[in-house]
Amino acid sequence: METREAVDKLNSSIENNIKVVNELTKEISSLKEDFNNIKENINKESNELASSVKEQLDNISTLKDDFDREIANFKIFLSNQKKNMLEDLTKEFREEILSHTNNLKGDITSYTELKQQISSVLSQTTTLTEEIQKLKEISRNIKKEDFQLTRFVDKVTEMDKEKLRLMREIDTLQRLIAKSRRINL
Repeated sequence: METREAVDKLNSSIENNIKVVNELTKEISSLKEDFNNIKENINKESNELASSVKEQLDNISTLKDDFDREIANFKIFLSNQKKNMLEDLTKEFREEILSHTNNLKGDITSYTELKQQISSVLSQTTTLTEEIQKLKEISRNIKKEDFQLTRFVDKVTEMDKEKLRLMREIDTLQRLIAKSRRINL
C-alpha cells in the first residue's frame, strides 16, 4: 500500500504539475498574445512615428528651401537697395558739386570784377595821393596870409581821410581775394 500511496501521491503530484503546467502554458500563451499585441502596437506606433518623422523632415526640408530662397531674395533686395542708394547719393553729390561749381564761377566773376575795381581804385588813389602831394608842396610855398585856405585844408583832410578809408577797403578786398584764392585751390 505504500507504493499505492506513493503512486497516488505521485499521480496527484503529476496532476498538480500538469495543472500548473497547463496554467503556466495558458499564462505563457496569454503573455505571448500580449507580447504579440504589444509588438504589433510598437510596430504600428513605430511606423506611424517613422512616417511622422519623415513628414516632419520633408516639411523641414521644404522650409529650409523656402528659407534659402528668402535669404537669396533678401540678399538681392539689399544689393539693389545699396545700388539705388549709391546712385541717389552720387546724383545728389553731383548736383551739390554742380551747384558749388556754379557758385564758384559766380564768385570768380565777382572776384574778377572786384579786382578790376580795386585796380581802378588803386589807380585813382595813386593819382589822388600824387595830387595831395602836389597840393602839400604848393601849400608849403604859399603863405598863410596870402590866402585863407582853411576850407581847402579841411577838404584836403577830408580827402586824406577818404584815401585812408579807401586804402583800408583795398586791404580788406585784397584779404578777401587771397582767401577766395585759397578756397578755390
